[in-house]
Amino acid sequence: MLTMTISNIYKLDDKVYTTKMKPSEIRMFGDCKSNEGTISVLSLDISENDITDGGFTGGFVRFQPDSVSVINVGNSEYTVVLVNGTDSEEDNFDEKISLGRGDADLIEETDPESTLRSILLEILKGVRRHHRGNLQLSQSGKYIETPDNFWTIKLQPRDRSFRITLRGNPYKFDSIKNLKIKKDLNGYSTFKISSMDHVKEAVKTILIAAKK
Repeated sequence: MLTMTISNIYKLDDKVYTTKMKPSEIRMFGDCKSNEGTISVLSLDISENDITDGGFTGGFVRFQPDSVSVINVGNSEYTVVLVNGTDSEEDNFDEKISLGRGDADLIEETDPESTLRSILLEILKGVRRHHRGNLQLSQSGKYIETPDNFWTIKLQPRDRSFRITLRGNPYKFDSIKNLKIKKDLNGYSTFKISSMDHVKEAVKTILIAAKK
């Protein structure tokens, strides 16, 4: 299914967001007869809970082409996005998750059409509900939790998985039954994940690692 993405989107008010997009990019969303002023305006027929909040780094949203309407094409990059959809009862029970800059960078690094993107989003949501930290890219290519380094995550393109390391030796995670947790360096453990079936247990394992 074809989807479109708007990145670096910031909330101004209820159902009102802003981002930067060139007028030529705005026109890719559809025809528009209005070309007035400096501000472009888009209307999205989605729920606000479909927008991933990136905090001070900006969030992102993916949507189907028939969900967007171009209201005006301005002559600058300043763009206002109006959200016109309604939240379902299920959405209203979902917590608003705030992601850090590094979290968003890793999401963008992951193929949006792959299962790995879905795995990553669910892991980050699960962790950020309890720990409002931020992942930071290291020279080795793995993302390290800051300010408390209790887990790291690295994309493994060859075998289409994530390699996660955890603070603590394997015996600390004896309650985990479906992940192959192995000893790593300096009092850390490691496992790989490539299936949505293991996401809940992966989140549980990371939260155990957070406990000193």
